[in-house]
Amino acid sequence: MNKLTIILCIIFSIIFLTVGIFVGIQIQQKDSIETSEESNDKAEEKQSSKEDSDDKVEEKQSSKKDSVNDLNKEMEKLAIGTFNAKFEVYISESVSGAKVRSLVSSVKSSNAIEPEHQITIEPSDISTKIVASKKYLVKAEYGNDGYINKISITEK
Repeated sequence: MNKLTIILCIIFSIIFLTVGIFVGIQIQQKDSIETSEESNDKAEEKQSSKEDSDDKVEEKQSSKKDSVNDLNKEMEKLAIGTFNAKFEVYISESVSGAKVRSLVSSVKSSNAIEPEHQITIEPSDISTKIVASKKYLVKAEYGNDGYINKISITEK
């Protein structure tokens, strides 16, 4: 994958996340207005059924909150997958020195623009030891949040 493809994937993911959030907010606002109107109509028609309609409104609001939470979780999974994909293409038992250089460069760039998701490379001085003609074992470790947080590179 070249850098342009990766950048386009990142841009697409950001746009997708933004649209998803906007759509979720719009749906939540529309549903809130509809729920409010339904509650007002029922209260005017029949005062005695007030308790039942209150229960239904609470159930709908709870269901909507669950839907928004589910949407947020899915968007977070997408963000994690997009982030990790930039580095997972290099994870292998036999990676060329040139690709290892590219990986190190990608990690440095990512660390510069995404301070909340830092990746450490071990050994830390690997960039001075890379030989283009040699092969390397590249492994990744993931944090509790699902993001890659460490990449280990070993000469084969």
